[in-house]
Amino acid sequence: MHLIMLMIQKLKTLPSWFNSLSALVLLFIIAYVDLQFSFPLFFLYLIPVSVSALLAPRALGVAISIVSFALYSLININFKAVDPLTFEIAGNGILLFWVSFLALKLKEQWSLNQAHRFSDELTGGLSKSLFLQRAEEELHRSHRYKRPITLAYLDCSRLKKVREDQNFNYEKEILKNIAQIMKQNLRKTDLFTRVDEDNFLIMLPDINAGGARTALQKIQSLIRLKSIAANWPLEFNIGAITFMQPPLDMQAVLESVSSMAQNQTDSGNFLQHQQLYH
Repeated sequence: MHLIMLMIQKLKTLPSWFNSLSALVLLFIIAYVDLQFSFPLFFLYLIPVSVSALLAPRALGVAISIVSFALYSLININFKAVDPLTFEIAGNGILLFWVSFLALKLKEQWSLNQAHRFSDELTGGLSKSLFLQRAEEELHRSHRYKRPITLAYLDCSRLKKVREDQNFNYEKEILKNIAQIMKQNLRKTDLFTRVDEDNFLIMLPDINAGGARTALQKIQSLIRLKSIAANWPLEFNIGAITFMQPPLDMQAVLESVSSMAQNQTDSGNFLQHQQLYH
């Protein structure tokens, strides 16, 4: 099953029109082969039906299923010695559409799994694995073209205590609100993800130290205002580093910014920002 899913994933990278055309061509080849034999070759028709349902857009998948049944019926009623009054064609037609339906459901489930793999189900942000992959790519790009890049760690202090004193649903609502503020106020090129259950990593590529600090101050202020309005017993600390010539060691960068946010205990709701030139 795993191999099948991997193969489907590779085929999904091809253009949908190519997959649809391939299924249609395969269907007509099967119909031609079917004409050469005196006995029905029904199960061969399930191949283009499954391919189109899994890889083509839904409307085309349904259309190819209908064409498959029409061709199968036409060939077996008019060119073969099959009694059209039997239940064979009707039964096979039902099976054909049932296979098409199952293939469509499999496609939907696969798409859902992919979405969960690439996004955080709670906040709607990137999953941690995808964030780290994209962040490392941005780090290498910034290093190569000598462009500034900022990595920030948002530490939601006391959120674990909220979970213990209140309930998990209250904590989830707080995290959702924080993520929504970042979605609405960060650029499309910026990245963020939830880490350690209740903290966030933010990456701001192609922005100088002043611009990065302004963006992070805005995020922190909006979260703080929301916190006051909703009476959240929290503090929001940010540790950030703007690299003018970023290193290629992603793990070292992550450790630096997280320690900046977590090691400050003198006061809450602070923004500690450094600019490094090498």
